[in-house]
Amino acid sequence: MPFCASCGTEVSPGAAFCANCGARPVGNSDAPAKPAASAERVIFDQNGVLVSNSRYITGGQTYAMAGVTSVKMSAEQPSRKGPVIAMILGGLFILGGMDSLMHGNPVVLLFGVLLFALGLWVFKKRVPIYSVFLHSASGEQKVNQSTVREFIDQIVAALNQAIVSRG
Repeated sequence: MPFCASCGTEVSPGAAFCANCGARPVGNSDAPAKPAASAERVIFDQNGVLVSNSRYITGGQTYAMAGVTSVKMSAEQPSRKGPVIAMILGGLFILGGMDSLMHGNPVVLLFGVLLFALGLWVFKKRVPIYSVFLHSASGEQKVNQSTVREFIDQIVAALNQAIVSRG
């Protein structure tokens, strides 16, 4: 005897519907076949970021890929005005310190060298910040940031692949 797929009640053979709940019984050849649920396929999983064909998980937040319309990467260049100003002032102190060095006072020259070196160190430490933006019907949202461009490029590529593979 077939059983109801919805409530589990035994249904008489040949019955088109369950007498208990009205659903089609299991084993009824007239019932349309249900499509098999597609398995989730992981595309990217690194450093706490997971991208699959159905969801995107980052920073404890989960986004449904069904709602994502597009993705983009952007780079924010840091301001380097401060370090450049420090290097210019350091250079001026170095030039002024040459005269004081001749008079036996190296303090101004040392201060200039330190200021220039500090400005140069900060200048080199300032790197771009790369971000991932998701676009959906509700707008644009920044979801990831990193100073490593390759990591952000991999996330964007995986998200684009997920958008294409979801159909």
